[in-house]
Amino acid sequence: MTTSRILFVDDDPNILASFRANLRKKFKLDTAPGPLEGLRAVRENEPYAVVVSDLRMPEMDGVRFLSEVAELHPDTVRIILTGHADLEASMHAVNEGRVFRFLTKPVDPTVLEKNLRAGLAQYKLVADVKEKQRLLEEDLRAAAFVQRSFLPHAAPDIPGLQAAWRFLPSEYLGGDMFNLFRLDDVHVGLHVLDVSGHGAPSALVAVSLSQLLSLQSGYLSAKGRVIPPAKVLEALDRDFPLERFDKHFTMFYGVVNIETGLMRYSGAAHHPPLLLRSNGEMTALVRRGSLIGLGLDIPFEE
Repeated sequence: MTTSRILFVDDDPNILASFRANLRKKFKLDTAPGPLEGLRAVRENEPYAVVVSDLRMPEMDGVRFLSEVAELHPDTVRIILTGHADLEASMHAVNEGRVFRFLTKPVDPTVLEKNLRAGLAQYKLVADVKEKQRLLEEDLRAAAFVQRSFLPHAAPDIPGLQAAWRFLPSEYLGGDMFNLFRLDDVHVGLHVLDVSGHGAPSALVAVSLSQLLSLQSGYLSAKGRVIPPAKVLEALDRDFPLERFDKHFTMFYGVVNIETGLMRYSGAAHHPPLLLRSNGEMTALVRRGSLIGLGLDIPFEE
């Protein structure tokens, strides 16, 4: 719940008494007879929405006092009152104390009330924005959990084939997906794809593609026959034009025959995988192919 308490700090007890008399029926007020007492109140109580401080005080000036308040509670709105108005003092207060308002004494009660209400509104605005940000981050974490649930959790038990991976998203949500799965008793499929952009829109498209790239969809096999990788990418390019989701994506798709060790693969402008041979030789598996969704009609090599 957003606080609405205001703290007045001044070394003149008469001024504090006048504040209490004039404002106590309109605001929730606390007062402190100096900066040290003010800091004690700030530390011991719930964060104040607004802190109003005199500029000239014997133990420390209002600028230093409000700077320390800002260190303790950055969202607290800070207002300075002074009877020594000058340009240098004003600039110092704004730059060092990071004040919301700079008012000269004696301040008109109507002007003071107006600025206090503006300070409370500013504090509530910042608190509301932070709360919305917190809720948004919770939603993003939940959505990221759902997205990760579509990733493989363990490699399938395939004799003669070992698999491992590491997935480190740079943000809560993104357009990156991968999978490794059996197509039939002989063939294993594997793909890596990256949808353009970041955030929820890209993640939703990536999850949709992940669901689509299943045995039941008909994209990967038909009538008991494994569809060649280039044909899979051609079908995706045809069925996912840019206008459908306002997204395009890159992809690598390969099919491994675990009996012969042969892998057929095709790429849609994705970073080429690296083949590390037993003799230490490394080869980039580069094949020509366009981004999926742009309709460039560039053949997918296999």
